[in-house]
Order: sequence, then C-alpha cells, then structure tokens
Amino acid sequence: DYMGECCALDAGLGVLLDELRLRGELDNTLVIVSGDHGPPGFPRAKANCYDFGVQVALAVRWPGRVPGGRVVSDFVNTMDLAPTICEAAGLAIPTSMTAQSLLPILTSLHQGQVEAGRDFAVSGLERHVSISRQGYLPYPQRSIRTAEFLLIANFEADRWPMGDPHGLDDLSIDVSSELEGSGEIRCSSFLTLMAARPRLGFLSIEQIKL
Repeated sequence: DYMGECCALDAGLGVLLDELRLRGELDNTLVIVSGDHGPPGFPRAKANCYDFGVQVALAVRWPGRVPGGRVVSDFVNTMDLAPTICEAAGLAIPTSMTAQSLLPILTSLHQGQVEAGRDFAVSGLERHVSISRQGYLPYPQRSIRTAEFLLIANFEADRWPMGDPHGLDDLSIDVSSELEGSGEIRCSSFLTLMAARPRLGFLSIEQIKL
C-alpha cells in the first residue's frame, strides 16, 4: 500500500510539473511538496511526538530563487509554509499567523544554521482517532526538540499512546509457540514501545534514533 501511494504521488506530481512546463511557468513557480506524519501502527510513529511521528518530507523548488547544494540545519514547521507562500507571492503576512516565513532560509546562500532562532521545534497532539479509547479519551502530549535532545510531556501517562491495548498488555502469556507458523508476531520489546510511557520523557540524540 505504501509503495502504491508513493507511486501515485510521484505520478501525480509529474503531471503537475509537466503542465507547468507546457505552459512555460515551471521555472516561475514555487513548488512545495510535503507529506503526512508517520506511518500508523508502528511504535513511536503516527500519533506520537517522537521524530518518527512528527518529521515529514519537505522539498522546495524555485529555480533562480532557491539555491541547492546546501545542507541547512534550521528547525522548521509546516505551519511556516503559509507565511512563506504569502511572502513569495508579494502578499502581506496576516497578523493572525504566528508562524514565520521560510523564504529567508530558502533564498539564502548559507548552509548550516542560517537563522539563529530556529534551533528548536515544538509539537503537540491531543488525539488521533476519537474511538481509540473508551469514552473518547485523548492522549495529550507536547514536545520540544533541539539538535541534541527531545523532551516529551505525556499529560495522561497511564494511557497507551495509540489507544486501549485490548489485551495486548498481558505479557504473562508466551504467545511465541502458540502463534508459530501463523505469521503473527508479538514480543515484549515491541509492546514496551507501544505501552504507556512516563509523564516526562527526556532523550538524547542517540536514544531518539533507536
């Protein structure tokens, strides 16, 4: 399914770029491509504030305005895209927008840390699927990520991040032999990543990548 979605996106994007090229507007168009947050059903992925759950792809093309061949370490947020598009179009950025335009970073010739203030990113989540818990309970969490550390606050730490376990939290049962040959896998290490977490989680960059 994921491969099919990637192929469909690639084909659709190709159609759009071909149309811009046909109209002679390709090099005069700011093209921005991003994606959804994290694959569902995996530990630390969708509906989590770990990198796997909040990082998304972001590709920008604007010949003559956005130079390539650089590695930029600034933290950015997809909310920054709205003011970026406004500034690129020569429009005033509405005062209701609290995000910041990425245009200074995109058009810069520098690499590394371009804007000193973009040295962290914040994320938050209340719920993903309303029916994942009895009583429609949410799983509120907030995080702040720097180049070296990640701090996550889980305000309802007794709940499982992805929803009620529905029996998966019974680790007293050795299911490895019972499920042999069935194609089903259930192991304590996997469930530990899926289960309830501490109220505060503080991870180093090495732990984040585990």
